[in-house]
Amino acid sequence: MILCDSNIFLIDRFFKRDEHYAINRRFVERMPELDVAIAVYNLFELCGIASFNLSPKELEQWFYHFDDLYKLKVVYPKGLEQTFCASYTLS
Repeated sequence: MILCDSNIFLIDRFFKRDEHYAINRRFVERMPELDVAIAVYNLFELCGIASFNLSPKELEQWFYHFDDLYKLKVVYPKGLEQTFCASYTLS
């Protein structure tokens, strides 16, 4: 499994003029064929950073569909996924 840090997704979404964008984009395009994951803590970090650039609706979509968008797994600490998903709702 390849556990990705936040910078991969920040560059892909917000920094298209970054000097590393092209190679970063090639990696993102290959994600569906690789066993790629992101820790839920990194996803929280990404959403916090993205909250300055995305509308509330876009941010909600990014958070809840990040795994589908990037074809990866979101990994949780043991036992957290059930507690978090059962108790958290957006209003």
